[in-house]
Amino acid sequence: MDYYSKLIISEDFNKLIEELQKSNINFSKDEITAPISINTPDYTGNGKIKVLEDKNIINLNPELGYEYIKNTNHIISGYDESLINIPALEGNGYMFAHSLVTLKSEKYIPIVKLSLNFYTKSRTLVNNSNLIKYADDLSIQSKIDYVLDKIKLLEEYTIQNSIILIDGPLIGGQISEYNIKLNLNLLKKGVIPIFIVKNSDSSLIVDNLYEGQYNSDFEFAFKILKKGQRTSLYMYQDINSRNKNKIFTYIKPYEHVSPIRFEIHEETYKFYKNQLDNIFNCIYYLLLSQGNVNNPQPKIVAIAEEYAREVLKTINIDDIIFKSGLVPTMNYTRFGW
Repeated sequence: MDYYSKLIISEDFNKLIEELQKSNINFSKDEITAPISINTPDYTGNGKIKVLEDKNIINLNPELGYEYIKNTNHIISGYDESLINIPALEGNGYMFAHSLVTLKSEKYIPIVKLSLNFYTKSRTLVNNSNLIKYADDLSIQSKIDYVLDKIKLLEEYTIQNSIILIDGPLIGGQISEYNIKLNLNLLKKGVIPIFIVKNSDSSLIVDNLYEGQYNSDFEFAFKILKKGQRTSLYMYQDINSRNKNKIFTYIKPYEHVSPIRFEIHEETYKFYKNQLDNIFNCIYYLLLSQGNVNNPQPKIVAIAEEYAREVLKTINIDDIIFKSGLVPTMNYTRFGW
């Protein structure tokens, strides 16, 4: 299909703003800060670990990774998101920017979707609105709405036969089943989904294979790897649901920084295991080309994150919130999940 940069605004975005503006409540203006990243909890699990490769440490080659990007039939894409959290006395609002960036013909092509939801425990407020949502636990409902928007964007706009690097864990909290469904739907399009975890206290490897030697899997990977290396592939086998089985490795892009975990679903591994060496070389090249030692991530994901943040920065929060009649609580964009 023809592929152009797009900004997609959810169909209820302006309607919800109009409903919020009917509240006629006195406001108090407060500090406005920059958009923040979404923090999805990692799944620490309770299952078994199987080592899938003979070597514990594998050297990566960025030159081969660059050649793979140039010559592969798979287009490279990346996904990240950002949010503004808008607490109010009457409830809590979340504005999301979902960003999908595709590398095509040596150009980065962004598609960003902007959405807004407001949650409350007030039945009165909900009864007088078509779009304000009731939520006993807004942290759960907001994450469900967030992942549904994410799935819709990625399933519709991810190019067939591409590799997509998705910031965040494959399995994590309330989003696990949604991510698994997304993964399977992308596989049907010939897309290879790879999920990225930069911070976690997961200890699946050390609990199963190195008990008492390390505090976490990230410490284990940091200690055994040098710059430009990855660990063996490990398979996590969930004791309760095979659907949560995953394969993962840790890559260390720089000598004195924490490694990064890259994980795929078991079904992805079955289809594409013969391409993983090339893909990990490609990822290492993208990590180096991003060049940020303090916050290393594949360049295309970093660009997706920047587009998400910039779109949110263009939104005039004063017009949306302080004209809506909602009373914001302090530092309303500082805290997320």
